[in-house]
Amino acid sequence: MTERTASLATCEATRTPFEVAVFQRETLIVSRFCGLLRDRDLLDAQDYFERNIVWGRGYGEIIDVSAADLGHVSVHLMAELAARFGAYFDNAGITAAKVAIYGPSDVQFGMGRVFEAWASSLPALGVCTFRDRDAAREWIQQDR
Repeated sequence: MTERTASLATCEATRTPFEVAVFQRETLIVSRFCGLLRDRDLLDAQDYFERNIVWGRGYGEIIDVSAADLGHVSVHLMAELAARFGAYFDNAGITAAKVAIYGPSDVQFGMGRVFEAWASSLPALGVCTFRDRDAAREWIQQDR
């Protein structure tokens, strides 16, 4: 894979434990989160993403929360993040995008499903949550 890393495991700009890798040839973005996360951490990560990542047409994203503790993230935050995803795509002129969330634990999977439910109202965004990393990658590559 041809990789351009936009940030590293602990982003200096946000102090959030996440990384974003952009695989240009595969038109794929992989965001990975680790450690204890709180609402502010996810909002800071979204701010960083919006300022620094250019989502190209035909791109998909895998959000890997398998190493994250989401027990302190509020369910209500998922609605705000879904709305921000929608605004980001609208502003970028993206009319179709796929996001796969990979979270094998019950809490990770459950929070992904909550985000998925809120995002279902966004016409440009298809979201699906997976407990299996390979299934997430297969789904994100379908029909792109």
